[in-house]
Amino acid sequence: MSWQAAARSPQGALPALVADRFREAIFVLILLAVWVTTRPYDPPQPGVVGAATSDLVNQITFSALAVASVIGLALGDLRRIRPLLQLSYAAMLGWLLVSIMPALDIGSSFRALAFTLIAMILAASLLALPRDYARFQRLFYGTVLLTLAVAWAGVLLLPDIAIHTDVDTFEPEHAGSWRGQFSHKNIAGAMMAAFAIIGVYALRSGRRAVGLVLLIGAVTFLYLTRSKTSLGLLPIALVLAYLAERIPFLVVRAGLLLGPILALNVLTLGSALFPGIAELNRALLKDPSFTGRFDIWRFGFEKLAERPWTGFGFESFWLTDHTMRGESKLELAWEVQNIIHGHNGYLDVLLTLGIPGLVLVVYIFLLKPVWDYHNHRPGDANRRFAGACLAIWLFISLGMCLEVFYFRRADPIWFLLLIAVFGLRMASRLRLEDRDQPRRS
Repeated sequence: MSWQAAARSPQGALPALVADRFREAIFVLILLAVWVTTRPYDPPQPGVVGAATSDLVNQITFSALAVASVIGLALGDLRRIRPLLQLSYAAMLGWLLVSIMPALDIGSSFRALAFTLIAMILAASLLALPRDYARFQRLFYGTVLLTLAVAWAGVLLLPDIAIHTDVDTFEPEHAGSWRGQFSHKNIAGAMMAAFAIIGVYALRSGRRAVGLVLLIGAVTFLYLTRSKTSLGLLPIALVLAYLAERIPFLVVRAGLLLGPILALNVLTLGSALFPGIAELNRALLKDPSFTGRFDIWRFGFEKLAERPWTGFGFESFWLTDHTMRGESKLELAWEVQNIIHGHNGYLDVLLTLGIPGLVLVVYIFLLKPVWDYHNHRPGDANRRFAGACLAIWLFISLGMCLEVFYFRRADPIWFLLLIAVFGLRMASRLRLEDRDQPRRS
């Protein structure tokens, strides 16, 4: 099957054109709602760094977009979403529903899950709303450019709120770091790194002007966020994706892509479990505590032993009675009562979804994307699109060893990961074309 629109008859041209424009408008609005947000430039607040706030405006906006996206899909070619109808996705949905049962506040956990599922539906619909792949590219590039422009406009016109200042009592050490419309410099840094990857993809697709603007604008902004994690991981992700494209063997590709994720988790989480790895880190690393994360991971594993199979419930561990009033046998440098997440996505999945949840996450978000990339359809367009999705997926998956993005409602980085994972699936099942095909009457 090809990612192209079906031929139209002259009688149906006008209604089809209206439907096309409706779907394109929904496409752009979805991305802007996630990347620019309904409250751009809001000052960061303790407890919401990197997460979408569940206020009434957000709820109405995303619910309306979900309804509109379903209508848009119904007006288009529904066959295009078939690649995303997977048993593993259904299993993940089922376990997420089960995961609200152990939560301290089942109602709050359910509402958080509902918002997360809406964001997942919106991400999946993005790949089927535009009438063809060429239109998808133009809309996607245009919205990324607009988002980048909003970020730059913020730091140039509203520097007091688009740049971290020492007035921020929560994290005054970030004063001077750029964040744009995003809630935190680390979120902005990761987004700019992903935009730089998209810029490389645009250059490879022959769109030099778009590619250069994205690459230069995003990398410059990334540098000024002072996000060390994103600055370090971006070149690694690009180099590994470049090498993976040139290695035809599945086992070697899998080792090249998954090996660094495993190794980084061993160095980080492993140091909290095994004294030998902690000693190795002290000998090799300037900061073996990973900016204090070591104690957070130790505490997380201590609590995980209480509920290894079920976890503590969806979004029902950090900033709850489990940490606010719970006692620990460990001496910790951090006050875990104020920690908003475990600074490792894989550990947080264990803490909230248990071992079955982690197994599903590893399969759906780590193993399956590598398989889909290895099996992407032939052709330059498929190769380039799959390569861009792979680089974004790898960058975020590596970053997950130090931050948390899995199931973070409408978090912009989580949303990008969903687009990358779903995009790899589409590239493995649909034939893409860079240019519009001539219309037949």
